[in-house]
Amino acid sequence: MKRIIRVLPLFLLLLVAPAVFADLAPAGGGEYVFERYANCLTPEARADIQSRIDANVAVLRAEGRLLEESSKKVFMEWPLAAAPSYTHYGFHAVSGFVDQNLAPGTLDWNCGAITYDGHMGTDYYLWPFDWNLVAQDAVHVVAGMRGVITLKDDGYPDTSCDWVTNPNWNAVYVQHADNSVAWYGHMKSGSLTAKSVGDTVETGEYLGVVASSGVSTGPHLHLEMKRGNGTLIDPYAGPCNGTTAGTWWASQPPYYDSGINALMTHDAPLQWQACPNQHVTNEENFFGAGSTVYTAAYYRDQLAAQNTVYTIYRPDNSIWQTWNHASGASHYSSSYWYWTWNLPASPQEGWWKFEAVYEGGTYEHSFVVGNPTAVAAGDAVPRADRLSAHPNPFNPSTTITYVLAEPGHLAIDVFDARGALVRTLVDREARAGEGSVVWNGSDARGASVPSGTYFARYRGNGEEETQKIVLLR
Repeated sequence: MKRIIRVLPLFLLLLVAPAVFADLAPAGGGEYVFERYANCLTPEARADIQSRIDANVAVLRAEGRLLEESSKKVFMEWPLAAAPSYTHYGFHAVSGFVDQNLAPGTLDWNCGAITYDGHMGTDYYLWPFDWNLVAQDAVHVVAGMRGVITLKDDGYPDTSCDWVTNPNWNAVYVQHADNSVAWYGHMKSGSLTAKSVGDTVETGEYLGVVASSGVSTGPHLHLEMKRGNGTLIDPYAGPCNGTTAGTWWASQPPYYDSGINALMTHDAPLQWQACPNQHVTNEENFFGAGSTVYTAAYYRDQLAAQNTVYTIYRPDNSIWQTWNHASGASHYSSSYWYWTWNLPASPQEGWWKFEAVYEGGTYEHSFVVGNPTAVAAGDAVPRADRLSAHPNPFNPSTTITYVLAEPGHLAIDVFDARGALVRTLVDREARAGEGSVVWNGSDARGASVPSGTYFARYRGNGEEETQKIVLLR
């Protein structure tokens, strides 16, 4: 089906203010498939790892270096975090949970089939632009629970694209106070924490960078949980989880964790590259008059009939284009869609805004139309010169301080490590100058959020800054 913008002549489009399309088919996009594979470790490798862990635990116990044992179950925080340089909303999707079916066949904790036959962990893959994120060290593996390192494996190749080349992965293994053990695998060579076997890591502490070492078809974290006796734990509570009666998560993610990981503008369609090459993103945030803009959204867990309302705003906040779109597929673990627009010959110059409203969340991306040098250097585009939080880490509250260069709209939001919006702290017109807002560690409903890594994002007059903040309860 032809898109409406291609059917109407450009001069007619410019007469429409704003152009409103109830439903507009994208110019391109669709499902992005992360190739699945059943087992991230060979039986021989798994047995060797367990043997070495057991030997180290015996030594550490004799030396008194393990945590004091507790019968109380320890709850896990989110094991991934964005590097401070990564400013998009999210960076992951799930390719497979633990397989609950001991016989041939698949069954996940929610009685579905998001797993692989015989899979013993949960796989979180990077999305979008996985190999670009690896090259940028953009996504970190962090400790889900406080514990003691019982084994480290490092120095193995980290650009695997199949399950036969190299069975050895880079990984960190952590034992907790309840004797459960977390295996964090497939990390980048040389990126592992400098801490050694016997050292304690705190919840949310850096362990390494997500990559693709060992038996792997692409960059992802394999998280595997075991009890002290070696039996498997699937941390997700659900009707078909035979490994545990309750959740091991401090705040369990939903089965379908729908969200937009990135909202972007491009000057040409992106070009996906074969593993392990970096993708050609063609990302662009500066556009001249009359040029072509590709607006794109990158989803995780997109479901059928989930409607998205897209809007492009001019610098004066008037609407230039607005349209709807929904996927017809029942479920895409990762998907993307883009639309093509021809800018006016004489557009408003300055910061434009691309917005998507999806599943109760509002996502935004700003881009410049006009002379990029003049706009970037002129007084019309203020620059925030500080975004900070103190204390950080914090408990129970932190003060987020910002500077707004000139009067304008100000928004400060808090996101969790998965990129999900936790709470909007400020969304209003504000005076120029320094200001602050206090976050007390609660979500939009007023409920306390668990310990872990969060991100405060500042948006003011086209400027964005992100500050990592850590809550320790």
